[in-house]
Amino acid sequence: MSSNPVLILPDLNKQFVVRSDASSKAIGAVLLQEKDGILRPISYVSRKLLDREQNYPICEKECLGVVFAVHKFARYLMMRKFLLQVDSKVLTVMKINKSLNPRLLRWSLALQGFAYDVEHIPGPQNRISDILSRF
Repeated sequence: MSSNPVLILPDLNKQFVVRSDASSKAIGAVLLQEKDGILRPISYVSRKLLDREQNYPICEKECLGVVFAVHKFARYLMMRKFLLQVDSKVLTVMKINKSLNPRLLRWSLALQGFAYDVEHIPGPQNRISDILSRF
């Protein structure tokens, strides 16, 4: 990140990409869209974890980050399919796993109103949301 990424305006005719991440203290996400062959940011969100959330296992923090991101970006994501890119392989099976603990099940239900595909990406590709989760 040698230069500041410029935000672009959303194009409702193109697919949106959501990337999220979690750290021990915060969650962060970025909404992206391809322009000129490059994924460019539309919006950033992050927040500090509550004291009780800081005690969650990392897989639950990652899931919380996804739910937070999708609901923050809902106005762009409703009624259209989007791509959710995460660096946690646990999240790639959350959508299909039926034996979730109550918290994960509740979050899975909260995402049912959205149409999305989940894709695992290596951590270095998730740099922006990783940085946001550390503020």
